[in-house]
Amino acid sequence: MTNGINRSIGLSAVRAASRVMNNSAHQVANVSTAEFKSGSSHLTDMAPGVSASIDPGGQPTGAEQGLSDVNLTRETTTQIGAQSLYRANLASLRTEDEILGTAINIKR
Repeated sequence: MTNGINRSIGLSAVRAASRVMNNSAHQVANVSTAEFKSGSSHLTDMAPGVSASIDPGGQPTGAEQGLSDVNLTRETTTQIGAQSLYRANLASLRTEDEILGTAINIKR
């Protein structure tokens, strides 16, 4: 039987993927905002699990009106990676749930 570590790793990765996806969506939503400074997301391996550090970016207070520096290609790649991380860890959680359900049924 599992001891819950797999579940906490899977849940932390799902949370991290969600944070990365939210930040990337924030970047894309501000692609047309004048002088918007894009932020970044970084995944960090933390025992046990994964953590996401987020820099949301923002709008500088300068008087000049220029274009944002959001790179849609980078954001698309970020979103694909976050979606893959989310799906893989969700599958892991489902599998663990099925195994525990089978073990409970066997014991009965």
